[in-house]
Formats: sequence, structure tokens, C-alpha cells
Amino acid sequence: MEGISYKELFPDRSLADFVKCFWWAENLTDITHEFTILPDGCFGMVVQFHNNKLQTIFLKGIWTKPFEIIIPPKSSFYAVRFKPLAVESVLFFSISEIVDQNVELDKSFWGINKLPFKDINEFSDLLTTKMSAAFTANKKFDERKQRLFNLLFETNGAISVDEIANILFWSSRQLNRYFKKVFGLSLKSYCNILKVYSSYPQIAKGEFYPQQDYYDQAHFIKNVRQYTGANPKKLYQNKKDRFIQLSIIDEK
Repeated sequence: MEGISYKELFPDRSLADFVKCFWWAENLTDITHEFTILPDGCFGMVVQFHNNKLQTIFLKGIWTKPFEIIIPPKSSFYAVRFKPLAVESVLFFSISEIVDQNVELDKSFWGINKLPFKDINEFSDLLTTKMSAAFTANKKFDERKQRLFNLLFETNGAISVDEIANILFWSSRQLNRYFKKVFGLSLKSYCNILKVYSSYPQIAKGEFYPQQDYYDQAHFIKNVRQYTGANPKKLYQNKKDRFIQLSIIDEK
């Protein structure tokens, strides 16, 4: 995206179950830039700076629809895309009340207001240390939930709730109760988000026919529009100036 510098870093292997990636975006121009983030099954924490001064820290819940990111002039964002397991293993609180919403965190959260952020590499190193310490201190890690999310990510959400229940010996009712209580949405909705997210690489290439577990093209287009607000062709046409995820995928 013109006028915006963007970079992603993958987490240390020890945090691979809890962090999708760290990312940084900077706007050194005198113009406000906006872009759209599409649902990806993750939630996030964003630290915003203006003229190198800490402005705010906010936590973003799991999104079921597209949302707009606004980067004011001379501002930068340092952020973490958390996988769902991070809720109970690293952060230790529910995000069910912030589906499709943001909540502002105190600037002292994790001592962020005292950390000397200089670049995305230092940011990822500092937060990796914080999260590793939090995970080590947590002595009640639930391996069944780890198997659940491994299954969801391995199948890209193309699996039914009943199939998951049979594999994990965890009733459908319990699974949905867990998702509602901790994340604020049903497991079926989460599976659909992962299915749509897994189609972004093909859309970025201009391929508009379903390659995932969809009945037909009409079903595919309907699901994509439901979670992104646009059909596959429109996503592709606007990947350079609006849908930053598609632009990044296309460059990889």
C-alpha cells in the first residue's frame, strides 16, 4: 500500500500455538491512511505510537466481519495476532464480550509503557519474553483444547462440529458452550471464518472458484461475502489499496 510501510514476523516456535504473527505498520506521510482487515480467526493487541510517543493499547476480539484500520499521519502500530489458545494460556481472560469490538487496555499492561520499542524485531523479542513467562507460570494448560485448535487449523475449518466432538470425545454442546463463553461466537461460525480465510490466497491470485469444502460456487461466494462484505472478484480488484491481507499474500 502506497505511503505505508508494513512488516510481519513469525513467532518463536515455543509460542507457535498462541501467536500467529507480530506485525508493524508505519505512516510517515502527512495523510491519513485506511485499510480493511478481513476476519482470520485470530484476535489481536495493537500498540499505537504518534511521533514515537505511546498513544494507546487496545485489544481486538475475534472479528466476524471486516473492520477498518486507520493510521494517522506520523503514526505507527506494533501488534500481535493471537491464536485463540492465547486467551487462557497467556492472557488469562475471556474475550467473549469484544467480538467485533475493541477494548482499550491500560498503558501499563505487560509493562508496555516502559518498553523501549525501536523496531518490530525488538517488539517481538520483548513480547515473546513476556508471553513465555506467562505461559510458564500457567500450570493448567488444557491439552484437549490444543488438540481442538490443531484440528481446526489443519482442516481450515472444513469439519463439522459433530466430527470434532467424535474425534475429541467432547460433546457438541460442551464445545459450543466453551466457544460462546470464551470467544463469544459459535464453533460453527468460527469454522466458517477459517474456511473463508483459507480462500484468501486463491482470491489474491484471481481464482474465484471454490477450492475448499463448499457445495458450489454460489455457496462459496455467499460465505465470502458474509465474512468480508465483498465478493471474491471485488476483493481481488481492491487488494492493492484496501485489502492489505490479500496484497501481502500476493507478495509472498
